[in-house]
Amino acid sequence: MASLTAEDLRKELKFLGFSPGPITDSTRKLYVNKLNRLRHEHKLRLRGLGFRRPEKSLQEALRPSRTLNHHQQQHLHSSLFQPTEQLQTWRRELEKEEDTESESDDEKVYVRTEYKKKPQRSCDVEFYLSWALYVTTLGLLLVFLGVVYLKTVGMQPSQEISNNIQMLPVDCKGKTDVFCQAEEKKILMQLLSDMYNFLSKIAGDFECGIPTEQKSRCIPLADVKNYLAVLNSNYLENLDDAMEWMIESNLDLGIQLVGKEPGESVTSADGVWCLESASPQMSFGCRLHRALISVLHRMFVAVLGLIILWGGFILLKYRWRKMEEEEQAMFEMVKKILAVVEDHYKDWEQDLEHYPYVSIPHVRDSLIPPQKRRRSMRRIWDKAMEFLASNESRIRTETHRIAGEDFLMWRWIKPS
Repeated sequence: MASLTAEDLRKELKFLGFSPGPITDSTRKLYVNKLNRLRHEHKLRLRGLGFRRPEKSLQEALRPSRTLNHHQQQHLHSSLFQPTEQLQTWRRELEKEEDTESESDDEKVYVRTEYKKKPQRSCDVEFYLSWALYVTTLGLLLVFLGVVYLKTVGMQPSQEISNNIQMLPVDCKGKTDVFCQAEEKKILMQLLSDMYNFLSKIAGDFECGIPTEQKSRCIPLADVKNYLAVLNSNYLENLDDAMEWMIESNLDLGIQLVGKEPGESVTSADGVWCLESASPQMSFGCRLHRALISVLHRMFVAVLGLIILWGGFILLKYRWRKMEEEEQAMFEMVKKILAVVEDHYKDWEQDLEHYPYVSIPHVRDSLIPPQKRRRSMRRIWDKAMEFLASNESRIRTETHRIAGEDFLMWRWIKPS
């Protein structure tokens, strides 16, 4: 460097993109240090593009021989940044250099520590908690569907009722001929079957909310007689006998005899006020709707608890994601802070800065835009400072007085 003339020094600085001022004895050392740094940055930039050149080749290229004419010198300068055969030759020469030279070059490269994301315990908790909720939801869904199916099927008219109707005894009022008994049994079974169908249809329409003339499931005895008389006039003669047998029988015929007073037990046919079906006849859609309402009403607490658990899990998962993003942003901020402090220290070593330390507020203002300093980035900045204070040995916090006021500073500590 001492052999460089002021003109050569100015040419090299201009070639590397820096316009120097007057070169005197007092400023020569500063410009020489600046030239060393620009050469190093230029070398790193070429390596990033895939071209590596030794320092010697760059110096020789920037020092054109006096035997070259002006046109040849301009051609040489213009070819430095182009991937020509000469650049390929430089690349092969540099690959053959000794390990000692590569180690000396590596010492000049800025150190950038990559902070890897730490494994989060919340990931395991999130996995097991989500699986527990999935299994619980699936189990509750299966129970729900099973209960709905049982209730839907259970609302169908029972076949046992028809079998019980066919088992009714026959009283021929003293007549013992076979024809009388057969006709009497046929009429009685048909009467009970028609009455059962009528009552179950009215009860089903009432339960499903279908508009009917009846105001209750319990049909008055007079209305039942009118309906049976329309179907068959012989039904009225056997109706009292059929009701008497139903009172004395323990079989389930699907018909309930209700007295005038609710809850009053009926002991004779004369005390019957209305008749009600114990097995309403409903369509499949109506039965399914009633089953769903009934099951949801009984399982309301379980379903509500499951919904609350899912809501809490979603909120917790969102919180974990925000914490991971915030931690990653904190590590990125730490890397930026280390880069700024290290660059400032290297500039100080080359007499480009007055002090080896840099103000913390100055670093913050250079990294965080003004519109983000009072919102989310403030918390990230505080966490980054806390992390550097407790986990980073290459940077030290100091207090210095500037213009009569104390400021917190960061100083880069070189490894011993």
